[in-house]
Amino acid sequence: GTDPAAKPCGLLAPLAQGGSSSAAAAADYLAVLRHRIADKLRCGTQDAVTEVLLAGVHCLNEFVQLNLCGPIQGQHVPLWQAEAAPQQQQANCLGQASLATDERWVASQLEADGEHLIGKVQGLDLLLTALGCLAEPVGQYTIAQASRQTAAAAVQGQADTSPVDSGSSGSSSRQQKQRLSWEWLHQQQLGSWYWWAMRAVMLQQQVLQGKSHTLQTSLKQLIQHTLAWSSTLFGGDGSAASSNVLQAAAHLEAATIYQHYGKVAEAQQQLQQASDTLGVEVELTGALGVRTKHQIDPKAQLLVTVKEKQPSSSAAGRVDCKGSNSAAADSVSAGNSQAATAAAAVAALDVGVDIAA
Repeated sequence: GTDPAAKPCGLLAPLAQGGSSSAAAAADYLAVLRHRIADKLRCGTQDAVTEVLLAGVHCLNEFVQLNLCGPIQGQHVPLWQAEAAPQQQQANCLGQASLATDERWVASQLEADGEHLIGKVQGLDLLLTALGCLAEPVGQYTIAQASRQTAAAAVQGQADTSPVDSGSSGSSSRQQKQRLSWEWLHQQQLGSWYWWAMRAVMLQQQVLQGKSHTLQTSLKQLIQHTLAWSSTLFGGDGSAASSNVLQAAAHLEAATIYQHYGKVAEAQQQLQQASDTLGVEVELTGALGVRTKHQIDPKAQLLVTVKEKQPSSSAAGRVDCKGSNSAAADSVSAGNSQAATAAAAVAALDVGVDIAA
C-alpha cells in the first residue's frame, strides 16, 4: 500500500490558499487541475502527457485501495488540502464526513443522468481527479460540470472535433476539451490510456445507485479503443504469451462491463474471444467429490474444465467452483498455468462465480 496523502507530482499539488473545507475550495482545485492538464497536453511531449496518465492512475489506485482492497493508512486528506482540517477530523470520528460541503459538491459532480451515489464512499475527490486526468483527455466527459460545458459549447457551435486541440483558445471550456488522438497515443506507446479511462468510468458507474446511459455510451467507446489497442500487442515478438494474457484480460474486463448493463450476448462474445486468445477450451461439467477431509460421502461438484486447443502443450487445468460465491484452484498443470487460470476465470465469469487464483 501507499500513503493516501502522498501527491506523486506537482500536477496534483493543492492550491496555495488551500486548507479551507468548502465547495469553493473543491471547485477551484478542479478548475486549476483542468488548466494544469491542458498545459501538459499542449506541451505535446511524451513525458508531459505521461505525467497526466500517472497522476490519474495514482488517484484511481488510491480510490480502490481506500474503498475496496485496503489497507487504509491514516485519514484521507482531500487533494485540495495540504493537511486535514481539525473540524474534518472530528467529523470523521463521528462518521459524518459525507455531510461536509466540499464532499457534497464532489459527489454532485460524479452523479450522472439523475443517479445519486450509493451510501458513503470515501475519497470521492480521487475518483473525480482520475476522471479528469484519464477520461476527459480522450474525449469522455462524464463529470457533471464538464458535461454541461461540453453541451454548451456544442450548442454555440464551438465543439472541437479535431483529435488533438492546438490549445490556441484561452477559454476554460476549450482548454478542458483538449483531446489526445488514438494514433498519437499508440505511436507513443501510451495506448493503455483508454484502458485506464475505461476503469475510471466503470468505477464511477459502480458508485451510482442505478445505470447511467451516458456512462454506458462512454464505456462502449472506451471498450472499442481498448480492444483495438490490445489487439496490436498480439504476436510479433518473443512476448507473445504475455500479450495474449493481456489481450484476454481486456476481453474479460469488457465482459464484466457488458454483464453489468445486462448485455448478455455481448458479454458472451467477449468471453469467447478471451478463450480463443488464450488458445483454450473451457467447459462446465460436474463430478462427484469431497470438499474437506471430514466429508465422508462424495457430493456433486460444479467443475470448470480448461484444456488447451493445441495438444502439443498438453496443459490442462481444473477449477472446483464451490457454490455461487467463491471458488479455488483445484489443479493446474505446469505447462501453462497462467493461461489456464485466466481461462478458468472466463468460465467462472460465465456462471457468475469468483476465481481465487
